[in-house]
Amino acid sequence: MGKISLQMYTLRDYTKNEADLRSTLARLSALGFDCLQYSVPAYMTDTDFKALLDEYGMRVDSVSCRAADIKEKLRVLVSRCELFNTRYISVDSIPGSMTTPEGFSEYAHTLNGLASLLTPYGIKLLYHFHSFELVSYGTENGADIFLRETGDGVSVMPDTYWLADAGVSPADFIRRYRERIKYVHVKDYAIVRHGENSDGSIVRFAEVGRGNLDWSKIMDACGDIGCEYYVIEQDYSYGRDPFDCVADSRAYLRRFGIA
Repeated sequence: MGKISLQMYTLRDYTKNEADLRSTLARLSALGFDCLQYSVPAYMTDTDFKALLDEYGMRVDSVSCRAADIKEKLRVLVSRCELFNTRYISVDSIPGSMTTPEGFSEYAHTLNGLASLLTPYGIKLLYHFHSFELVSYGTENGADIFLRETGDGVSVMPDTYWLADAGVSPADFIRRYRERIKYVHVKDYAIVRHGENSDGSIVRFAEVGRGNLDWSKIMDACGDIGCEYYVIEQDYSYGRDPFDCVADSRAYLRRFGIA
């Protein structure tokens, strides 16, 4: 059925020190969250962070590391995956200077090489798509190249907002690459009128179910492919309390039977 998780970038202003993080976890636990997408904070050790998560009945869905650091930190990352009981390492996006057809191919092969170091431990890399990976280069885009050139050791995490931003149907993309997707970032794409006297509009990040995306189609596609994690993320809340925002998104997802 899949699991609701929360990308903690959404609450980045509430995790700047250990006291703030503890308060944030308490609030999230009260809202019903028990799974996060979050790296070990710089102000905590791995074991202390794990103990804090345990205290509030929480876990993380992955660990994170810059691709450039994976070789150097391989033993630490394997131990961290064991500690947090996950088999995914989230990596950073492709550098902007490499967003060309040749660059996407090169970065894909770099990740393949790193993934091969992790395969013996049953660990995969996890790459998050934004919209710039969907820039068209004629008959294909960056995501097409990346997914064609990477192997099974590299899983991808599409984002419903950024797919819509690129003019791509989230449901169609999820089904097309079903073998490569276990995580989906869920956020809505809201059209907002640009002034009372304007015919134009602007787009905003929105709580799941409060924008313009067709969530019935998206959730059907996610269910069809066996999505494991529905990761709530809202980059900006535009004056709303972000805790209210994530609570609303969670409540909407639960309508589809996702826990």
